[in-house]
Amino acid sequence: MKRELIILILSFIVGVLTVQFILPKYQDYLFLKEKMKNLDATKERVKTYISTIQDLSQKEVEYQDEINKIKDSFLGKNLTPNFLNFLQKEISNSGLLLKNIEFSQAIPTKEENVSNIGELVFTINCSGSYSSLKDFISKIENSAKIISFKNISLSKKLESNDLDISIEGKTYYEK
Repeated sequence: MKRELIILILSFIVGVLTVQFILPKYQDYLFLKEKMKNLDATKERVKTYISTIQDLSQKEVEYQDEINKIKDSFLGKNLTPNFLNFLQKEISNSGLLLKNIEFSQAIPTKEENVSNIGELVFTINCSGSYSSLKDFISKIENSAKIISFKNISLSKKLESNDLDISIEGKTYYEK
């Protein structure tokens, strides 16, 4: 009977020691195992993200010419003098006689307020022949700039064969 009592007491002591020392360590082990699992998932997401960024970076290099063409099609921050020089040169090279160019900012829409692209409205008043006008329009169409004409008005001068020409248009610029 003494022997059974000693075995029972020792079993109880071993059980208490197990619960007190081993069980907390096992719970720590399970917690760390779950944390490692979460870290592995995070690591995989980061690897996927980095891979996507590298792919996009490679595509940017591949499409650099196209990107540069798009950037060149917008007027820069110093838009009015550069655009004015561009228009004067194209008008002169087409054989038209420039009278004046007027600029006005378009009223921005909600989308334009959010984006960094602005709209510049202009009116060109000039004179010249119909073929010179066609040449000017062709040069503008074939330029890298994004320019659209809203209205072109023609009227015949009484004293010559030239036309009075008024062109309303718009272009876009980087804010």
